[in-house]
Amino acid sequence: MLTDDLALVKEMFSVISAGIFTDYDFFDFDVDAGDGYIDYGVVLHKDGVKINNAKMDIDEDTLSDLIKKLRASAESRGEPWESFVMSYQRGEQVKTTFTYGEN
Repeated sequence: MLTDDLALVKEMFSVISAGIFTDYDFFDFDVDAGDGYIDYGVVLHKDGVKINNAKMDIDEDTLSDLIKKLRASAESRGEPWESFVMSYQRGEQVKTTFTYGEN
């Protein structure tokens, strides 16, 4: 991951965390992207339990644009990812894991 990509991931984290209004300990942000589509979701956990009906208001337009930019950057380097998961536990570092497709 290049410096520009890291900046995009940091911005995604900011958009997501700013849009969460429910107390949580941990979240996963799952993204699946392909030609012409992006699918994503945020799952929150508190005390080891998934939070149903969490209060969130995430700027989906901004988030989609950031995902598209991140994917385009990876494709330009010949590293096309199909999906990724961003995980964050309060007080720890953000972890991002990519699943790569065929070149």
